[in-house]
Amino acid sequence: MATGGTLVWRSLEAWAPRLFFVGFVLELVFAVNHGLAYLMEGITFLDWIYPAVLVGRLAMLFGLAGLSVQITSRNARLGTLSRVVVSLTVLFTTGLVTLSILQLVGITTQLIAVFGVGTVLLTILTLLLYGGAGLRTGAYPSAVGGLLLVAALAVVFVLVGQGSFSTNLRGAVGEGVNAFAFLAIWYLLRGEARAAGSGERAPSTPTG
Repeated sequence: MATGGTLVWRSLEAWAPRLFFVGFVLELVFAVNHGLAYLMEGITFLDWIYPAVLVGRLAMLFGLAGLSVQITSRNARLGTLSRVVVSLTVLFTTGLVTLSILQLVGITTQLIAVFGVGTVLLTILTLLLYGGAGLRTGAYPSAVGGLLLVAALAVVFVLVGQGSFSTNLRGAVGEGVNAFAFLAIWYLLRGEARAAGSGERAPSTPTG
């Protein structure tokens, strides 16, 4: 059982760069839609935009789950905590995706508000936890940890900016920052994975 569980986390680790890239693409679509709605009258959201960006968030969360492998190897307790928190966030986000799709076909429930608030708060907590864990343990490049903290602040801006900024302005800025943070993380993790792969494949030098 333990071996199977470890295999799942390591598989997510291998896929982490790609998962962050998926998160980037869907966050960017959401940010662009917000920006167009802010700049141009008559621009409205396509019905599928919100569920789509939630799928992007799920991809990002699975990417974070993969990063827990290196956290666990350096600090077992922090690794366990990171896995518990990201798993709970994935659960809430999956529920919100499901309820959002049901809403598109006319099935509504008040639970969507509960899952919505829970998803946002847990996403902020998860980004802060993984950002701080990366900086503290050196489990991944410090720039990745810093970018995760920036992404957390972007979500906070979208949340607390109500009343000061319009929904579309907050969405364009906050989701745009997240999109490019995820793009940068994809680039850094891909580079690290390639460097590690090259190191593993490099032939040993004869000593004589």
